Amino acid sequence: MTLFQPQPGQVRVRSVESTTNIVLHAWLKQELTEIVKALPQVSSSLSLDLTRQIWLEWCEGLQVKFTLPAKSPPLRMLLVWDNLAGTQTPELIVWLYEQGIVPLYTPLLGSWLNRAESMQRIFIRRALDGQNP
Repeated sequence: MTLFQPQPGQVRVRSVESTTNIVLHAWLKQELTEIVKALPQVSSSLSLDLTRQIWLEWCEGLQVKFTLPAKSPPLRMLLVWDNLAGTQTPELIVWLYEQGIVPLYTPLLGSWLNRAESMQRIFIRRALDGQNP
């Protein structure tokens, strides 16, 4: 599992034998909580009403519908990730919403748009070659 932050250039990696939702969600929540805590304090010029409208429009494209909590937190981060079923569970989306994290999905067959995917290929190749990634 890989998270890449382009603007400090930091990569967070965890080697796992399986990526069930239980494993994936726990790791994502832990890592994203640390990332959000390290972000500067929110000084958003977006009103909470506008923030909620952004989220409602984002939800329109989802296949699995759910209800957002009433209170909209300020937007803190955009998260680009693969368009996989495990990243679209209502429980995880509501958790992201509560943290102010907006997920943006890469198109199907567009994993090359996710920079973390490119890094995974490098890490795997080097690991299989016996190198220290």
